Amino acid sequence: MKSYFITDLVLKNIDGVYAELTSDFGYYSQRLDCEIWVLKGFITDLESVPVLRSKSKRAGVIHDYLSRLDAYPTVSKAMAAKIYLEAMVTRDRLYYTNAPWCKRLWLCVYRHFKSNFVRYVPDFVYWKKHKINATYEEMWNG
Repeated sequence: MKSYFITDLVLKNIDGVYAELTSDFGYYSQRLDCEIWVLKGFITDLESVPVLRSKSKRAGVIHDYLSRLDAYPTVSKAMAAKIYLEAMVTRDRLYYTNAPWCKRLWLCVYRHFKSNFVRYVPDFVYWKKHKINATYEEMWNG
């Protein structure tokens, strides 16, 4: 079974960087063979690196969730990056299946660059730094 988004992503913008989930968000990961549920109230920065931000909000939320101290399932940083890539591919399968080959090629290269970037960013920047229920203030103050 291929990966898929179980629910829509519904967010409330907090400050232009951070957002809060206003309903539960579910994703089925083929790689992990399980559902990942991010609950209402989760604070996220969607995609952490401004230069690399694009339209992968759902993938960013999944990666942010897996990067937290008490996330379930517990995964390594490398696996979280692979799930991030998997979620981006799932998103692109929804929106870009009929796009020209050059657009699909660019998306493929860009997705791999982004997932490898988050994989190799030093751990102290974001990895396992906060709990799932961290508040906006905790996230903002690092």
